[in-house]
Amino acid sequence: MSKKEILLQDPDIRRWYNNVARGSKVTAEVALRRLSFFCELNNTNPKQLIKLPRKKIQDMIEDTVTKLESENKAPDYIQGIVKGVKSWLRHNEIELKRKIKVKDSGTAVTLAKERVPKPSEIDQILAAGDLRAKVSIALICYGGLRLQSLGNYSGTDGLRLGDFPDLELNSNPHFTEIPARVIVRRELSKARHQYFTYLNEKGCSFVIDYLKERIGRGEKLTKESPLIKATERKQGSGFVTTANIGDEIRRAIRRAGFNWRPYVLRAYFDTQMLIAENNGAISKDFRVFFMGHVGDIERRYTIGKGILPEDLLREMRNGYQRASEFLIQSKAEITAKEVAKETELNVVSKLGRLFGIDVKQIEKNLAEELGRSPNVDEILNEVYETIETYKLVREAKEAAEANKNDPKKIVSEDELEQYLDDGWDVQTVLPSGKILIRRQA
Repeated sequence: MSKKEILLQDPDIRRWYNNVARGSKVTAEVALRRLSFFCELNNTNPKQLIKLPRKKIQDMIEDTVTKLESENKAPDYIQGIVKGVKSWLRHNEIELKRKIKVKDSGTAVTLAKERVPKPSEIDQILAAGDLRAKVSIALICYGGLRLQSLGNYSGTDGLRLGDFPDLELNSNPHFTEIPARVIVRRELSKARHQYFTYLNEKGCSFVIDYLKERIGRGEKLTKESPLIKATERKQGSGFVTTANIGDEIRRAIRRAGFNWRPYVLRAYFDTQMLIAENNGAISKDFRVFFMGHVGDIERRYTIGKGILPEDLLREMRNGYQRASEFLIQSKAEITAKEVAKETELNVVSKLGRLFGIDVKQIEKNLAEELGRSPNVDEILNEVYETIETYKLVREAKEAAEANKNDPKKIVSEDELEQYLDDGWDVQTVLPSGKILIRRQA
């Protein structure tokens, strides 16, 4: 019998555990584990602990903090132990009067040692993972999802195929729109509210490849099917636990040569979206909403029972699309490309003058058509199409003019004799067997 099972045999401990689990099962599991560890350190058990005098309990907690600090345990780890013990004490109506302090509490030591990956390093991590790991990694670093949204603590729920409104399920699964919307249901949200984010083209390609692989193995996919599916030997509900998803991502990170935690991928999404916001690619409200945080859009989404106006949804998708460029490239790379495009536009403007094309007028016409200022790519495409049209017209005119001065014909062998009698010369025999002739000067 495990330590957990032994502890939960006591009705008082089980009652406390169940009460905490109503808010979050993960919190209940962690609190029970921390309480058990504290009691082991102090040669006691939860029931004996609550029978001690209040001063003795407080002294015991402070001495434990001192011991753990001397072992260089992380401040948040120590604070977590204190929090678990206090939760059990409060359940038994024991409130500590003395404030117990932990040095540098609130400082995430492990995170402080980490830096956010670069886009090129994300590519290395993706390359190091198998197809299932690629899907998980992409949803976190390109969609901002938390690990527990992909598969919960107990492996009983997670992201389902039905949570992708733009996913068409058939023998050839595909997305009807990209970026694709990803709905994070209330049950999978840390803040306990439903929200959504998007997944870019690169991430969508991993999802489709993964689903096709599963179909190839004979699986019948439905809207209820888990996106991240457990292996055959760990079927159960079909979902993967948060811990297993974390282990799989961690393996890919280690194979790529890095020592980061899986959660750094979400920090990458947040950082790149912040850079995109600072460059005017996306609004702060959208960025906050895609991270699953509470904000103005979240309130509108909640009040509207998960429904937002179509024009707002379209702008959110467009905003993500613009910001997505920062998820797959560094700011320096984007800036260099923008400079190159501007240079190209200047050259094209000069080329356009040869054909009598006013690039500024094209830009104005596009702005009226789009209802906004077009970007450099859109202007260039329109200019190139216009130049191509002018070239075709000019070539057609030149060909017509040439035919007047230097007429040629393609005739069959049966017609040849007649044309030769009229003063035409043979130029060449074509692969088709027909003959190119030219009138004598």
